[in-house]
Amino acid sequence: MSLMEPKKMNGDLYIDPVFDKEQWWIWTVDKESAGRAWCVSLYGGTYHLRDIGRLGCVRAVRSGQSII
Repeated sequence: MSLMEPKKMNGDLYIDPVFDKEQWWIWTVDKESAGRAWCVSLYGGTYHLRDIGRLGCVRAVRSGQSII
């Protein structure tokens, strides 16, 4: 949820325009159980549980500050 913007910024998405508009929902690393994980809807600005067997997108992120 830390990637989300408080209002729609990228057309109809709650994410900065620097990101691709084709991925309107993404998986997180947080699981509820072995078969369900949390995903984030960049279209609706919400998060919810989905079955892990469904296809979806991921976004590579890292924590911490850049040295550059």
